[in-house]
Amino acid sequence: MSIIGRNWTFDFPGWLPWCTICIMPDHAGRVEQASKEDFQRVSSIAVGSSTFGFMSDKILDRGDIDEDTASFLRPENAQAGKFYLLPKIHKPGNPGRPIINSIGHPTEKISKFIDFHLRPIVENLPSYLKDTTDYLNKTPCHDLPDGTLLVKIGCCLYTNIPHADGIAACRAAWDRRVSNHPSTQILVDLLKLVLTLNNFKFNDDKYLQISGTAMGTKMAPSYANVFMGHLESAILTSAPIQPFSCLRFIDDIEIKWTSNRQSLR
Repeated sequence: MSIIGRNWTFDFPGWLPWCTICIMPDHAGRVEQASKEDFQRVSSIAVGSSTFGFMSDKILDRGDIDEDTASFLRPENAQAGKFYLLPKIHKPGNPGRPIINSIGHPTEKISKFIDFHLRPIVENLPSYLKDTTDYLNKTPCHDLPDGTLLVKIGCCLYTNIPHADGIAACRAAWDRRVSNHPSTQILVDLLKLVLTLNNFKFNDDKYLQISGTAMGTKMAPSYANVFMGHLESAILTSAPIQPFSCLRFIDDIEIKWTSNRQSLR
């Protein structure tokens, strides 16, 4: 088995302009950061509990949820999120991963509700990996063709998922459910609240996230997984050459490629 080496990069086509893939040695460091385009400073925080209480009552009236669920979704003593960095101690220079603590945030419970309805979809994605044990059970490791390439792909994902594309991926996944309850439209409406009303504080300044999803809200990993699954399906369906295997843990992808290196470009 060969491992693709250093100093080789390639870009996905123009319809995926935010993602540049670098294939590099495992020891190479990467810095994840939030750019100024991801957040907008605001003079006041107007994300209140009443918005979400009204939404839960609306869904209850439509019969999509019961009273217990409606009560759960109504936020109490809500507050803005808090921004902090989680150091990556396993990487040189200990770069920080931007996290927004959403405990007590008005969208906290809605995010849990969305995650509950996304997770079964995630677990049935062809490339889904739960953990290391799952990887060891699924990855092909015997009788690999000679010259098989091990390809590793990493994306800076969460804050880079366009709202329109992420919502479209979730809508398509929910439309394929056997039971359409709660309705797809209700779930999409709740998802939009989580994505567009993620406000937080940092150094006493107030911000609103305007791009992607926050790392720190409950539904973020499932949302990212569904988006990546949708993207994978589109890419693999149109690819003239298929990988021997393709496994993914959220935004970290491992491909076993049995064609030549040139065909990867």
